[in-house]
Amino acid sequence: MRKRRAYLMFSGFALMAIAGTTVGVNTYQQHRLAPYKTAKQQKVQTVVQNFPTTVVKTKAQKADDLKTKGIETPYDTQLTAQGKKPKEMTLAEKSNTYVKMTLSLSAEAAAQKSSTPNPDGTSATLNRINQAEQNIIDQQTPIKNRAEQITGKKVLKQSGYLVNTLSIMAKPTQVKQLSAIAGVKEVHIQSVYQPANSNDNDLAQVTDDWRSAHGGDGSGMLIADIDSGIDYTHPDLKLTTTGSKQAKLSKDSSKLFQKFSSYGVYQSNKVPFAHNYADNIDSQDELKDNGITHEHGQHVAGILAANGKVKGVAPEAQLLDMKVFSNHHNGASTDSIVDAIEDSVKLGADVLNLSLGSSLTNYSSLMPETAALNRAAKLGVVPVVAASNDGRASAEQSDLHTVAHNPEEDISISSMSLADGAISVASMEGTQTHALTTNFSDSAGKTFSDKVPVRVSPGIPDDFWTKKHTIRDNGVPWSDEGYNYDETKKADWISKGFNLATDAHKIKIIQYNPDPVANTTVKDMQRTAKKNDVDMVILIDYKDRSLPSCEFAPVDDENAPAMLISYQSGRQLLAKVRELAPDYYGKEPLPEDASAEDANKRQEVANASLTAPTTTTADNQDTGKMSTFTSWGCTPDLNLKPDVTGVGGNIWSLSNKDYAQMSGTSMASPFVAGTVALLKQQANKQHVNLGQGSNKFIKNMKTLLQNTAQPVYSKDGQAYYSPRQQGAGLVQVDNAIKSHTVVTDAKDQDGAVDLKSFSGQTKTFTLNIKNVGNKAATYSVKGLGGVATEIRTTDSKAPNEVGIRTTYNSNGDALDTTSLNGVGTYYYRDEQPYLDLVSEHNIANATLTASQNQVSVPAGQTKTVAVTVTVPKTQAKQSWVEGYVQVKSTKDSEPAANIPYFGYYGNWDAGQVIDKPAQEKGSIKGWGYLGDSHYLRPLMTGNTGIASNEYVTQYTSDNDHAAISFQKSSAHQSAVDLEYMLRWTKEIDVDVLGADKKTVLTHLATYQQSKPGLITTEWNGTVPNPKTGKSDKVADGVYYIRTKAKMLDGAKTETVFRKLTVDNVMPKVANAHLKYQKDGVRLTADINEKGSGMFDLSNDYTGGKVDLRLNSILSSNQFDTPEKEKTSGWLHNHFDILLNEQQVENLKQQDNKVEITLRDRAGNGDWFENQLKLSVEGTKETKKQVDKLASKFSVDYQNMIKQTKVDGEYSDLSADADRVHIDTGEHADPNSAPSEHKSINAFDLKAVDSKYWSIQINGSWNQNKPFNVTSCDSQDKQIDHVTVTAKDGNWSTRIKVGKLGYLKFTDASGKELTKPVVPEIPIGEGIDTQIDQAALATESHGKWIKRGNHEILVVPYSTSSLNIKGAFTGAHTPDKVLIYNNQVIDQDSRTIRVAKPIWTDNHLNMQVYTGQSGLEKNVEATKLGVDGSYSGQVSLWDAQTLANLQNNSLDLLKTTSNYEGGGSKNCQTNGLQSVQFAGYEAEYSDILPRIIIPEGSQNPFFNPEFATANVSKNDPLSKYIWQLSDFSKTFSLPVYRLPEGESLSSVKDNGVEKDSILPLKPEHSADSLGLDDKHPIMMIGSDVVITPSNLLDENGALRCYNPFTQDLTITGYAIPTIKNLRFVLNSANPDDASNQVKVNPDGSFKFVAHHVGPVVEKAFVVKYDQTINGQTTAQTQEHALKINLSQPAIHLDTDTHWVQRPNSHHFDVYTSNTSFTLSGQVSAYNTGVAVNVNGENVFVGKTNWDDASKYGTPYLGFAPEKFSKTYKLNKHETTTYNIMPYQLTDTGNVGDTYEIVVHQVGK
Repeated sequence: MRKRRAYLMFSGFALMAIAGTTVGVNTYQQHRLAPYKTAKQQKVQTVVQNFPTTVVKTKAQKADDLKTKGIETPYDTQLTAQGKKPKEMTLAEKSNTYVKMTLSLSAEAAAQKSSTPNPDGTSATLNRINQAEQNIIDQQTPIKNRAEQITGKKVLKQSGYLVNTLSIMAKPTQVKQLSAIAGVKEVHIQSVYQPANSNDNDLAQVTDDWRSAHGGDGSGMLIADIDSGIDYTHPDLKLTTTGSKQAKLSKDSSKLFQKFSSYGVYQSNKVPFAHNYADNIDSQDELKDNGITHEHGQHVAGILAANGKVKGVAPEAQLLDMKVFSNHHNGASTDSIVDAIEDSVKLGADVLNLSLGSSLTNYSSLMPETAALNRAAKLGVVPVVAASNDGRASAEQSDLHTVAHNPEEDISISSMSLADGAISVASMEGTQTHALTTNFSDSAGKTFSDKVPVRVSPGIPDDFWTKKHTIRDNGVPWSDEGYNYDETKKADWISKGFNLATDAHKIKIIQYNPDPVANTTVKDMQRTAKKNDVDMVILIDYKDRSLPSCEFAPVDDENAPAMLISYQSGRQLLAKVRELAPDYYGKEPLPEDASAEDANKRQEVANASLTAPTTTTADNQDTGKMSTFTSWGCTPDLNLKPDVTGVGGNIWSLSNKDYAQMSGTSMASPFVAGTVALLKQQANKQHVNLGQGSNKFIKNMKTLLQNTAQPVYSKDGQAYYSPRQQGAGLVQVDNAIKSHTVVTDAKDQDGAVDLKSFSGQTKTFTLNIKNVGNKAATYSVKGLGGVATEIRTTDSKAPNEVGIRTTYNSNGDALDTTSLNGVGTYYYRDEQPYLDLVSEHNIANATLTASQNQVSVPAGQTKTVAVTVTVPKTQAKQSWVEGYVQVKSTKDSEPAANIPYFGYYGNWDAGQVIDKPAQEKGSIKGWGYLGDSHYLRPLMTGNTGIASNEYVTQYTSDNDHAAISFQKSSAHQSAVDLEYMLRWTKEIDVDVLGADKKTVLTHLATYQQSKPGLITTEWNGTVPNPKTGKSDKVADGVYYIRTKAKMLDGAKTETVFRKLTVDNVMPKVANAHLKYQKDGVRLTADINEKGSGMFDLSNDYTGGKVDLRLNSILSSNQFDTPEKEKTSGWLHNHFDILLNEQQVENLKQQDNKVEITLRDRAGNGDWFENQLKLSVEGTKETKKQVDKLASKFSVDYQNMIKQTKVDGEYSDLSADADRVHIDTGEHADPNSAPSEHKSINAFDLKAVDSKYWSIQINGSWNQNKPFNVTSCDSQDKQIDHVTVTAKDGNWSTRIKVGKLGYLKFTDASGKELTKPVVPEIPIGEGIDTQIDQAALATESHGKWIKRGNHEILVVPYSTSSLNIKGAFTGAHTPDKVLIYNNQVIDQDSRTIRVAKPIWTDNHLNMQVYTGQSGLEKNVEATKLGVDGSYSGQVSLWDAQTLANLQNNSLDLLKTTSNYEGGGSKNCQTNGLQSVQFAGYEAEYSDILPRIIIPEGSQNPFFNPEFATANVSKNDPLSKYIWQLSDFSKTFSLPVYRLPEGESLSSVKDNGVEKDSILPLKPEHSADSLGLDDKHPIMMIGSDVVITPSNLLDENGALRCYNPFTQDLTITGYAIPTIKNLRFVLNSANPDDASNQVKVNPDGSFKFVAHHVGPVVEKAFVVKYDQTINGQTTAQTQEHALKINLSQPAIHLDTDTHWVQRPNSHHFDVYTSNTSFTLSGQVSAYNTGVAVNVNGENVFVGKTNWDDASKYGTPYLGFAPEKFSKTYKLNKHETTTYNIMPYQLTDTGNVGDTYEIVVHQVGK
């Protein structure tokens, strides 16, 4: 018989008997892993939040893809960590971007197997653990191979100890395939974690007296600090003699683990093990936090176990420095965290502290981090996790708190802290605040702003604080109420708020506007401040809050000092500065003759000073309150989280060199972790069995902490804070030691009671009360405080900006409307538009009663008590009911035991799952419609009828009329279903249904375990064709996109349908007439539209629209008022349009050309499809009027009327209303569809001479008498004149015109017959040039060569300049010419750029090369000779120098096997330069005075104010925007100046276009490579993706990566001041000899990295010592290895007997033959490839690298090898052939596999 274990009974410790209970069993049964399943048994479960696992996408080449600004995906944090900008990426781009994913496998991990021993520090055990882990990893091989095959990427990480997972880079669209792999249980997109950012130990009863009484110092405890790193050299990180004697992890044990793991270092007895899991680097500067996460891990380490000036909670505990945050990029990966957890367990950690968090996007126990924590807990290691710092999830949203609609809205707790095996920690405020403050003093030394809390950039020189400064702010901003003197203007995207003229050498105050899109982050502001010579920029926070942390750049040559102050401090500082300024508020008016400089000086404070910031201490006014940043629970399925509270607000702890204050649950978590260490120490010390080393320990420890915690009381609300915010309350270590009482929920033995959802007025639960003392005890049972709920009130002073927000004047008239939906869609709210304020209050008349007010419990026994909560009838449903029960012994010395309870009064599942559509009242987020794929706006809008200053009327969605055309020419190529999920969902399915709403035509997407948020699903109008296996476009008709969402608990499913009319037929015009009526001539017609219908006012504020061209006169007719709609008959498919005056004047009696565009709701119709010939109809009575109209003089504008922007909109009327502007010359033919790409020479434009052109113009006039056509220039001077007479009603003439001129048409009396016409001449029309090539070659001692069709002048090195002589020979001659070399050196980047104009007020200058690098100058255009001849001297670069400068870009993959510097040696452009001739027409001098240059811009803009005041109204410049480029034409001459020592005889006279002129070898020099102290190293072979296209050079040789040996060669050059260069690639130890780089005397180097796989992307660190100005410092750079050589591919030979199953690699072959030949081609990157069929290699191709040329390509992008094998077939049998190609040198690199099923069907 098995003996029962006896448990020691020690009167001073609470948990001595809890270990004997069965707590913990039920919890782990709930989450136990499913057994391994076969492929047939496996049920696919994909966990991807808010992104489809399968989605029908539009074509990849589609230009207008889905814009996702504001649309988040679960992997946005990963994209950000990769350096991308997710908000600027389309969904297509995101879905095609690889992100890290983890595959959780069905098989058990090693730690779950009974055969795997628990860690004990011995070599034998460690060896067995490692072997067990390796066995699991080995079993992953089939899954690994298949995952790599699907993704085309190598597996990044395999884990097998605590979790059975593998990580890989994959596209989101590949999740479904990965999920279907046999043995895969779940697929997770990895999270990217961020740090969840006097002595407060007394708050947890950890006093000096307590330590003395209990010896509670953490001795013998080992705590893992899984964070951003520890600087073990800090004097406070030490063990005393006491701690050293009891240290758990010895140096020998640490070294033993390092030997097995091949990484990690021993640092001290305080920090016996450290490893950088983020970068795999173990140097001290990489093991500590260098500041990117604000020395977060060091601060946490201090709270855990500091042992000096700062006393941590467990000062004698040892720490494991498990660094998971990199010093070089933000975020910690899932892989790093899981590795750190596993190693901590192996090293024997007692407690894991994880002060990090990520938003809750996945609620699954199989998330790798969650699974690892749960299994660590089963082994007796206690994980303590920060709840996170997101406050209430909706606190920052511009939205109502809509708990009645969405009770999960406020859940914000971190996903990792939801692990059942983890203790989740909330935060309350500490006792003191420590702030960095400065003082501002005036010129007399009097302080005017005292102790201002600040954050400052590092590296500010000491003398800055001793100097006097001038302080100036950014000016008073304007608001709706007038000038706001409380603030200064925000940083803007152009100037950032700086002005060099007024701000140089001053301190500038600017309102902070941290917008990365506008480039106004702190670092952006520092850079711009430096460019404007600003002494310091002071940024005032943009909103009223605590001073936030921010990312500063160190002060250097590129970054000015910066200071950030809070909003309130900023208001006070501004008031003082403006008060001290002599004339800020106009109190001392300036004299009239005062200069601008005087005015500026009177608005600033001179001779002010700032003190160097110092740390000041003050009492925390919020002590005892819960921190506002602490994240809220509960879980989505109503379990209580967080568990307990620690002190996390304003905590003073360690920094690397000193001490610092931080706030966050990151600080609360180590507070609790240290407490756990103390309790475990006490248990070990008293020999009490708490279940250490077993799965019971975490359950017992959590219950102990919860029972003995002190709930935090809110004095404001007169109630205890909600358990959903604080858990059980603040941990109390002394209570835990003294308590003899354990209280748990009887149903699950938890230390908290989850009431779930209930609807009755009463709710009863049962408590177990266990007496673990050695004497009987009597307990009272009662509520602690009252029964509480959450109260919501509204603050009328804080209007909530949601839905349609309307501003009214004093008369109640609507003034303006603004939308806050991300795409401008308006939605109706039925709530008050005010911000909800939330607080906890006791429910009046609610009671908590116990079945026994007192209960006696014998020693060691348990009694149960029923507790009933009763709420009054007046309590509103759908609300929280929560509080605490206190069980108190009658003995005063015994601490009370408290247990929290909470539940949801009402129906938890009652709320809407899917938000209402925008057009319905009650919509919360304003989605719920089908949108376009460009802006996400509704396909069909609904008019709200509410006016706005921004637009005429605002719109919402119109779901009844949503329509689309899937034609290529239509406005939209796809429809996007946009549904907002208000609740957590278990599964969402999106399908396309037929018109019956029942027949499923295609499945679009499946989303699983998604958090509340927007779901976007795109449909491109195709459905599968089961007959062909392809997808076909659907026919016209009505369809429905159905979204079916199931709640997380599966209790409720909600379905919505979005109607979509597919209409691919353009609307047609029928029964059209031109009729003369009393009010004028009208065009009437019927509209043949039977599909989606036409736009009207109910859809859009612009109403219906007809675009019309009548005899080339354009008009747009909109039915934008109810009267117009009614009059026109538009609502009945008819229109009636009154022609405008121009159209009427150009009417003809017969054959008027009428062109009409109509667009329906589906978007059909975008060009003048309706082409008609109509005569004007009239009665006899109006015949004379018709004749009179038809006799009007007209000009045929050939549909070339130039549209001009008027007030931001395109109009048929020119801005020059008195004249008609027409395009002439080469233009797209307006009479053919744009898709036809036809062009015409409009008006037959021809150049006449140096000044003029001629055009052919015609028209009609039925009068047989002469008229005049006169051409004038812009100053009304006549250019040409012709007299014309119409013949048969038509006329035509050719006339000379000028560049800026116009035509006027007059009769014999001089009366104008029609509006003047302005012909606009194209740029450079008629200009041509030539040079005497033979003379130039002779004079320059050079020769002309040909490369392809290009002629190039090659000159010797001795020819340093060219004397260019030529002439403009075209019919049109420019006025001025500019001759220059277009290659100049850019002084910022020290590389070559193309010369560009520099615009000034009165001149056109060009920066040109003068013959010496760096001495460029500006030259002006010169007057051209009368004969068009020109000459000019041009300096030449020699090809060698130019090549050096052209090719020093650091991001090019260059030849590296034998470093040759920049560029390809066989490229003809290497060293080639261009001499250019720019001809400027005479008119450019007229344009120059009208060109203005915005500050900081090179773009010239027209100055309308100047033109209005000084230009004739007939001058086209008074109406149009012109640029100088409109008046110039540039020609180029390629020139090659030989390098020194080379001769012309070396250069071939002819060659193909890409043939080299000379093979250059760029020189090795810092100058030629653009290297300096800021950029001291050039590396080639890193940071650029090595792909098949660049693996080989032009000669077929390997560049830098050898896939045979898997060696990567990095070459480059370093400046002489670089020493001790190391690439941390071959070993985690930076100083290892394998990482050392030998730099040759000339600065070149060559380094080989070993074991680099063919598919890899990883960061590595370059370390070196650099000496500048005699001072040597250690420097670090981060680089990346990127290799992507994808798998082998096969192409099978098929015929008509082969039938492929849709969307698969499965073929069925039907044959009557008795043999079957399997053949095809296989390709790989020539590293050797095999084709395996049913386990047999039917082809092995070990090709030779030197034979690459046989494939006929310079590189092996596709190198096919043929394979063939014939098999015998038996009659009437079916045989399956599985075909797999793989790479010989890497058998895991497997291509797509194929399954061929051959059916022998007899004869």
